[in-house]
Amino acid sequence: MRVQDIPPSDGLDEYHVEYTTKRFGMSNTVAKQIDRYRELAAADERVERQEVTALMRLAGRRVDAALLFADAGRRAGVMAVEQTGRVSREAAVRLPTAVGRRYARALARKALARIFDVELTQKEGAFVARARWPMDQDASQDGAVCAFYGSAIAAVLRAFMAFEGAVQHESCRARGAEECRWSTGHPRGIDQ
Repeated sequence: MRVQDIPPSDGLDEYHVEYTTKRFGMSNTVAKQIDRYRELAAADERVERQEVTALMRLAGRRVDAALLFADAGRRAGVMAVEQTGRVSREAAVRLPTAVGRRYARALARKALARIFDVELTQKEGAFVARARWPMDQDASQDGAVCAFYGSAIAAVLRAFMAFEGAVQHESCRARGAEECRWSTGHPRGIDQ
């Protein structure tokens, strides 16, 4: 929220005073929460599910919710990749091609499972991701929060697999499906 709510640096700061006081992402409450989440992350602790759901529900009320969730998911995906050791990331790139790809897939699976509770599998060459804990049903009635997952999945695949395709949201619990599922959408996958 903070990134989305930062006023533009256009030299008109005196006109942005009212803007920044009305934007929730610029509030002291959000600043304190960001600091608390950073402390928890530094201590390798998780935020409680109810708190995450409440935050997602609050963000889901915004007009720019889809953009907010997509940007947050991308950032979270990059952070999940950074939590994987540098040596492991480099090994995935330096290992021989077939071995390196298998190792990179394992790293991507581990990062998505550990951070996002998302299961990543490969079916007929394409990657399929399923949310074990679908926040969309608890956090947003329209499934807008699923953009968070889709962006996170894409960021992790891009980092580990040099993925350049699209991640499509194939089914959504908020829209009546049994599960939330994403696919790379590439019929032959990324290991051509």
